[in-house]
Amino acid sequence: MSDQAPLPFATATIARLYMAQGKLTQAEALYQQLLRDSPDDPRLTAGLAEVQRRLHSGGAPVSADQVALAAAGDRLTCTWNITEEALGRARALSPDPARLVLRLMVFPLGPEQKPADTALEALQGSLELDPPPGTALIAAAVGLLGEERFHSIAHCTFSPGS
Repeated sequence: MSDQAPLPFATATIARLYMAQGKLTQAEALYQQLLRDSPDDPRLTAGLAEVQRRLHSGGAPVSADQVALAAAGDRLTCTWNITEEALGRARALSPDPARLVLRLMVFPLGPEQKPADTALEALQGSLELDPPPGTALIAAAVGLLGEERFHSIAHCTFSPGS
């Protein structure tokens, strides 16, 4: 595609479609074209980086971002695996400095109940947690917590009675 004229309707959506179809060379050329017009767009930069990473790794996508909760006796084990690419996408959406956290919410919610945030030092790991009593459902999310917003990267739900 780099030898061809620029596409008249070049968009990041088309570049993502090329990538999803495995047309990595076309996706790379399209991201480069888009970045010439918008060199400071972090989403385009992240898209190009992902395409180039896939080109150099034989086209394999990064392993999926995930969070999981499981019962371990009378405790819960939370495991997570977040990719650098997902962290980069979340940072591009967060206008203020943000830190990586595990956020837990329990349901049913009480009137004074707030999310419990635990700072994370690594993109993958596990924690043992005490399950809150009287909980029907627990939601866990790993994401970036800024001053005003939480940007979820991956999440899951768990029912302690299951």
